Amino acid sequence: MVTGLYWHPDCLLHVMPTGHPECVDRLNVISAVLEGEAFASLKRFEAPQATWEQIGLVHERHYIEAVLRNSPEKDHYMLDADTYLSPGSVAAARRAAGAVCAPAEATDVVETKLHGLRAPAMCRGSW
Repeated sequence: MVTGLYWHPDCLLHVMPTGHPECVDRLNVISAVLEGEAFASLKRFEAPQATWEQIGLVHERHYIEAVLRNSPEKDHYMLDADTYLSPGSVAAARRAAGAVCAPAEATDVVETKLHGLRAPAMCRGSW
């Protein structure tokens, strides 16, 4: 059995306002733990960008368009009561979604488990 870790630095681009639970610090702590000796046997993969077709399998088109239309160039945009967008949110979300899709498409991995990846924005089921 192989356990894989899909990751990409773009996942750190989803920067939320101070105090929001989806924070880069949380991912940094998880990443540091996963770099430790206890996780040395993880097979590491670069998380690809999910295609818009893949994202469209789980999110309605109008919502994806709203995210893209409201993606800010600076600061934050409040999409709903608990969902913010930052300038890097779309890039982070595409990598997070890619990290979910890639194991399903992998043919050389017997069993893959995802560790330490909080799928921001576009992977949320509430869309």
